[in-house]
Amino acid sequence: MSIKLDEILKLNHFEHAKVLTDIPLQGEFPVEAISVQEYPAEAFVRNNEFILTTCMSCDEMDIFVHFIEGLCRLNVTAVAIAMGCYIEEIPREIIGIAERNNLVMITIPWEVAFSNIVEDVFNLLKLEKNLELEKY
Repeated sequence: MSIKLDEILKLNHFEHAKVLTDIPLQGEFPVEAISVQEYPAEAFVRNNEFILTTCMSCDEMDIFVHFIEGLCRLNVTAVAIAMGCYIEEIPREIIGIAERNNLVMITIPWEVAFSNIVEDVFNLLKLEKNLELEKY
């Protein structure tokens, strides 16, 4: 059971979001789960997950690189980074790592509450699951 990333990006919470990676979003970008993660996250992330993060531990470039490379290894679909408190801009090197690994990287304003995003994405996933169950 999954929804497509473009369904998530149509939510009101992403009205002021920016997709940083130059990856065509028309393709299949399945999202099976959503979570809030900070570095290190590798033990807590699963395939096709949508990650929300503040990157509060990524003040050093090598840590930021390790965090994004780890998400890529785990086949995360997308990472949305709240901008403004811990991170002011995403270095081009980080965006390049995401692009080379087909990880969609998004920035969202600091004021957007993660809990609202999680609730709405969870509801989309639940709706999709209910539609699948109705087939049987």
